[in-house]
Amino acid sequence: MDRERIADLIEELDRVVPHDGAEVLFVLVGGGREAQMAATETGYLRFGLAAMKGAFAPFSGGKNRHEIQVDLADLISEESDFSFQSFERVDPLDPTPEPSRAQRLVDGLLGWAAFAGCLAFVVLALIGLGTAVDWMLR
Repeated sequence: MDRERIADLIEELDRVVPHDGAEVLFVLVGGGREAQMAATETGYLRFGLAAMKGAFAPFSGGKNRHEIQVDLADLISEESDFSFQSFERVDPLDPTPEPSRAQRLVDGLLGWAAFAGCLAFVVLALIGLGTAVDWMLR
């Protein structure tokens, strides 16, 4: 893949595709489980360009290390049922989100608690076995 050539093509398309009349509408359908996208011709072109620019956008450097900025503010219609909260670029694509620091801490504590519980079980079992043997020998 020639990244430089692709970036040049995106820049060229960005110059020639007009912003005027570019509009995208997102509508929730199917009980809110699906979405429908309707757009003007230039809306589709500008939306596609915004997505392609995302391939080259720098990472935001915030809490989410995969987050990038994709500018759709002037493109999405005010009548849309939803907008986008954030955009991420993840290579290779992994559908499972990265756990937060708090979640990693909880997972670690749960692991140690499970280990301590197993250790306590073994110790108590040995004490019980020793008591049973001692009682039988009397």
